[in-house]
Amino acid sequence: MNKILITLALLILISAHSLSEEELNQQIISEDMINFINSSNASFTAGVNPKFANATKKDVISLLGKKYLINKDELPIVSYGEDILKNLPEEYDARITHSVCASIIGHIQDQASCGSCWANSAAGVIGDRMCIKSNGLFKKLISAADIMSCCHVCGSGCNGGDEAIAFVQWFVLGYVTGGDFGDKDTCKPYPFPKCDHHVIGKYPPCSGDDKTPSCKHECQPSYQTHYKDDKHRGTAYQVSHNETQIMADIFENGPVTSAFNVYEDFPLYKSGVYHHVSGKYLGNHAVRIIGWGIENGIKYWLVANSWNEDWGMSGLFKIKKGSNEVGFESHIAAGKPILKEESLNFLE
Repeated sequence: MNKILITLALLILISAHSLSEEELNQQIISEDMINFINSSNASFTAGVNPKFANATKKDVISLLGKKYLINKDELPIVSYGEDILKNLPEEYDARITHSVCASIIGHIQDQASCGSCWANSAAGVIGDRMCIKSNGLFKKLISAADIMSCCHVCGSGCNGGDEAIAFVQWFVLGYVTGGDFGDKDTCKPYPFPKCDHHVIGKYPPCSGDDKTPSCKHECQPSYQTHYKDDKHRGTAYQVSHNETQIMADIFENGPVTSAFNVYEDFPLYKSGVYHHVSGKYLGNHAVRIIGWGIENGIKYWLVANSWNEDWGMSGLFKIKKGSNEVGFESHIAAGKPILKEESLNFLE
């Protein structure tokens, strides 16, 4: 990995957004912007999401933890032939196709006040694909906490990281199981509870910037499996930056991660098909693509965010497909699980 490129990437990300200190402390909810979007020809509806009802722009930026730390040449690129591409449906939802895994694929995570979108998106895709490949025999979430705390080359935990490297380290480190905060049936559940940036609501108020927990090679006491025995491994790759190639990989293997640019209008998304209309650049975010479709003649990706169910369409959103909207199709990563029974054969 080129250290000079990494240093330059970090410097660019530190100074990327163009907001002044005064702007950073302004609330992200802007009635003027909401009214402007909803009175324009936008294909989505803007509004107040409880997740950010009392959030500042600085609060939102703290969640945008996607960093570009890996040289794209370091990941193999997969592509699919015409025999697969010609049979892709116009609409697809992995939760429906893989109904036995619907509860895993449809699970909406919450980063809380931690810039761990990169770890949450990678953990989500890994869990989705393990369930799909095992035909529902493996039906647990993978620990975002294990990824963000123990994959040191992936980044800086709550201060951001690269989900592409998390896939690379999936085989090297292996990751354990982990559900939401308070879950007793997995090895390392998420360390922070779900929260919203308001005083009264479904979830308690976010408490400010969360700190990355230290890496511990142990499971919580209630979980009966040893940490090293709960490790799961897989391979890593990127998908060609092409609409149909991305569709093919999701269709063949399951959800993938995407990284994209976030502007001030994105936190205001409520429904419809998002595209950038107004507002300044805030940072980079990583999410899971779980399907696609067409709404009012507009093609879209169906995406699971990690801002809990109090944002967007109960945690989901749609974004324009096929035009690389806000860079959404430029950074697609995933990997293939190595199930326990395959491990010995894989290593031969």
